[in-house]
Formats: sequence, C-alpha cells, structure tokens
Amino acid sequence: MLCPEVWNFKAPKCAVELSERKGGSSPPVIAQHYFNHSVSLFHPRAMSYPDSNFVGDLLQNTGYWKVKRLSLAELIDKEFIAKFVKEGEVTLLSVGARIDTDDVVAVTPSGFLVLNLLRSTYQATGLEGKPSYFERSKKEATRFVVTIDLNDEKLTPGKKYYDRVHRALSKLEFDVLLAWDPLDPMVSHLSIMLWLIRRKYKARHIEQTVRQKKLTDLDVPAIGDESVSPAFFEWLGMISIGGVLESHDTDGEYLSSYSCPVPSTRADCLYLQIRGFLTRKRMERIFKLHQEFYAAERAKIGADNSWFAADVQGFADSPVSWGLNEHSFYVDGDNSYTVVSAGDKFFTRKSWSSNSMPKIKQ
Repeated sequence: MLCPEVWNFKAPKCAVELSERKGGSSPPVIAQHYFNHSVSLFHPRAMSYPDSNFVGDLLQNTGYWKVKRLSLAELIDKEFIAKFVKEGEVTLLSVGARIDTDDVVAVTPSGFLVLNLLRSTYQATGLEGKPSYFERSKKEATRFVVTIDLNDEKLTPGKKYYDRVHRALSKLEFDVLLAWDPLDPMVSHLSIMLWLIRRKYKARHIEQTVRQKKLTDLDVPAIGDESVSPAFFEWLGMISIGGVLESHDTDGEYLSSYSCPVPSTRADCLYLQIRGFLTRKRMERIFKLHQEFYAAERAKIGADNSWFAADVQGFADSPVSWGLNEHSFYVDGDNSYTVVSAGDKFFTRKSWSSNSMPKIKQ
C-alpha cells in the first residue's frame, strides 16, 4: 500500500525496483525479509486454482509452534546448534512483547540471535551490545541491541565467551514463535519441537489461517512496461482490506469512494491471504507455486498485459526489519514488500522503517 506520512516523524521509506526474471528464480527481496506475518496473493483473470489440492500444497509443512517461557540458553546448546542452526534455518520471534516498551528477541534464518533490550535488562545480563540506533542520546540510552552469531566458533562449551553468554542468556525467558526449515527435505520440520518437548517445554502447534475470495467483473489496473504507479499499490491495499471499489461507470456515493486507477480492464480476480508465521523458505515456495500457476494461466488466456501480485506484511515488533537492520516501532513499525510478476519482469516495492531520528517538538 502507499506509504502514509506520519506527523512529526519520517514516513516509512519506499522503493520500487524493476528486475528481469531468470528461469524459475524468485525475487531477492523474499530471502531478505525474515519475519512474515501475512501474504496476500492476487490473480486477475483467474477464478479457480488448478485443482482442489493447490491450497493444501501451499500450506504443506508450514505449521509453527508457540513455546512458553523458552530459556534463551537453549539456543546456544551445542546439540541445538549442530542439529538445527547448522542443518537448516531456525526462525524465532518473541510474542506478546512490544519493541517500544518491552524486551524482544529473534533468531534469524541466517543464524544470528538478536536481542533488543531495555536498559535494566541489558545491565542485569552483562551482555556486550550497543545503544539502539534510534536513541537520540547514546549516553542516556534506554534500549540496547545485542547480536550473537550462533555459528561463532567461540560458542563452544568450556570457552570463556560461551560460559559468559550462557550465564547471561540463562536469565532470560520469552514466549516465542518458532519454525525450522531443514536443509534435508527428508528430515521433518517437527524435529526441533520434539527436541524442546524432551526438555520439558510447553508448546502448541499452530497452522496458518487462510482466507479466499473471488471477485467478479472488477476494474483491474494495467501496469506499464517499466514502472508501477503508487496508485496501483493503493488498489491492492483496498482489495486486501475488503474496501468498496466503485466502477468507472458510476459516480461514488460517498466522498470516500475509491475507484480503480486508469488505464484498467474489466476482469475476474482470485484473492488468497495466508496469515500466521511464515519463514522466508516457506515464502519462496508459496511464491514459486503461484508463479507457476500464473504462467500457466497467462499461456492459456494469451494476455500479454496480465500480472499477479504478492503483498507481504512483516511483524511490527520484530527486532530486525530487513536482514540484520534494526527495526523500531518508535519511528513507524513498518516493514513490508510487494512483488508484481508481469511476464518476464518483477516489480518489487519495499517499505522499511526510516533511519532518521525522530524529531519531537517541545
């Protein structure tokens, strides 16, 4: 959706990029965004998926776990690192905590433990970190960021560094969302949870939620060969939230009525939204299956100007936004992206927290 202006604060940054699609490749943006809360998929000129098993295939092995009071010391356990960090991608995010008022934690699929801590917690643990980038006064910082490389050879039991970090992490417990994508497709993604259950943790398995709808005789915007307008992303946002779209043939009944950007065509549209906790590997698979469906539909209808889009929303309280870049709800909390696939091109819109300090007028 179009990035809004925020009074007295810098708006989230947005950028739209054009790239060529090579073979069955996915846009790099998918691999760069670790913590995905929802994906909305739009298919104009389509009214049904190829078979009844399509949605089930999308959601295969996408379940995740909510773990109660996980000790962070478990994350540097020698066996945990050997079995899960080195043999797959661990994605973990604290739940029920706010980045502007609480301690928050994450493990990225690239193998880093990231903690965004209140000053009191940071001082109590004795961990080495740095003041949050978004603090206006580093000397009086109220939040600190600690980053630990789980693949660091120094994280070996018996070494001073390991012992110091283990003592610190033993003081920290969080409720977390957890998922694991193994490198070996023959290994179950449930293995990580069985490991934690054996260590007496309480956990609940959660499936992604799915919402589908079919929109008939809809005004669908066209896109250019080299760019996509901001109004196009506004239109996607209106579809996603179930907004009322007026036809070009009628005058809006209310001042708030919204009509499709021009140029446009009349078409049916298939919409699917998946919500929960989606790792980057699962996002890549979902996008790949939809890209194949789009290619088949495009070949069938012979529409040169056809497209499909995937709009992804991140978690507002994740300690990182893109890669290991620090995230701050204090500024805006936004981290999202949209990929539009049109023939042999990808249009990618990225939105991320402004890296400018907030200016507060006294």
